[in-house]
Amino acid sequence: MRPDVAIDSVKAWAFEIPTDRPEADGTIAWDSTTLVLVEVSGGGEVGIGYTCSSAATAGLICCKLAAAASRPTRTGSCSSSLAAGSPIKAAASSR
Repeated sequence: MRPDVAIDSVKAWAFEIPTDRPEADGTIAWDSTTLVLVEVSGGGEVGIGYTCSSAATAGLICCKLAAAASRPTRTGSCSSSLAAGSPIKAAASSR
């Protein structure tokens, strides 16, 4: 069993990636996909993860989950903006 490791930082970015052409599934149509990339560091290690979701997910990760993962001493900070095809830095870190 691995000992508990303190979370040093949590960072998240959202990238809006345009599709080649409009797509649809019969209920809704779209022309881009948003990828959310997360980086977590602690105990001298860095891990990454990703999902396809809305840009708001990056804000949730930085503002709520980072603060919960790093209690009691660290809190998350959050700022975001969305530009088509550009990376969105949702937060610098949870420190």
